[in-house]
Amino acid sequence: MILHPLPESLRYDDLIDFEEDKETEFKALQDTKNLIREIKRYSQIYLNAFINTNGGHLFFSIDDSSRIRGFVLSNRQRDQIRLSVSTTINQMTPQIDSKLYSVKFIPIIGGPQITPSAEKTYRCVIAITMFSGKFPVYFTSPSRQYAYMRCEGSITRMRKATIESRVTLGRPCPAAKIDREISAVTDDNLLLSLDEAK
Repeated sequence: MILHPLPESLRYDDLIDFEEDKETEFKALQDTKNLIREIKRYSQIYLNAFINTNGGHLFFSIDDSSRIRGFVLSNRQRDQIRLSVSTTINQMTPQIDSKLYSVKFIPIIGGPQITPSAEKTYRCVIAITMFSGKFPVYFTSPSRQYAYMRCEGSITRMRKATIESRVTLGRPCPAAKIDREISAVTDDNLLLSLDEAK
């Protein structure tokens, strides 16, 4: 599965060119009081579902109607988000190679005036990309044996029978037939190419 490339920039209040589907999820989070905690909470479930299915993009600050909002974030806040996502992914088991995910901050053009502060800030959409993994099942953590999968525009927790079937028989989707090697990931647009198994 090749994921669609991420845009280089977005315009405030526009509608994004694609919609939620099996590989794309939008979360607004505009009214949250603890942004990093909420990003961590959603990342644990959605990124686990993406790695267990066909991969995908999790966007923060785009609402369910595909309208672009953006967060005003400082360098420090962006670093905290990167660390939080990385920590969440590192808790998953089996261990996930750092080549299988990325955290990008897509700049927003336009929008309400940003209040000056001591730290440099800019408006952006957070895009977390997770590719499909090669193991039959990835769990959210070693202590909590929960695993999720993506079904069109939603996620579902895998039942024990599904987990056992995957461990015994492998993945029931085309991802099981692909030797997943990421041959190119560009910082500009995350254009991906995958080497298919012969």
